[in-house]
Amino acid sequence: MECWPRFADPSKSDSRQYPGWPRTIKQSDNFAKKAGGYLPPIQVKGTNNPVIQVRNHDSGEVIYTLRVLGSKFQPHVFKAGKYDVIISQPDEGKMDALLGVSSTPKPSKDKVVVDLDE
Repeated sequence: MECWPRFADPSKSDSRQYPGWPRTIKQSDNFAKKAGGYLPPIQVKGTNNPVIQVRNHDSGEVIYTLRVLGSKFQPHVFKAGKYDVIISQPDEGKMDALLGVSSTPKPSKDKVVVDLDE
């Protein structure tokens, strides 16, 4: 994120942002709600930096979508229930889904491996 003084011209080499800027935040900071449950950790094969979308299984409501850095991700949810997890790599036209996954109150060590090449 950047924050420039009102009349600053960022194209000029002597222009400066406010002290302490720019700032870097994580995607997950945008929805910093406390986890109410966890889905199994996911290891993705066949691509790097996949897009993970978590949806409510019954309503289809999208809980969140984010691009994961690397190939491993521990999805969390905000309340107990069943969820669908869509794993994709839109740049390569790859996609797979885990449907009706039940949340647990604590993170699990039992990972699910998803191979987007199959």
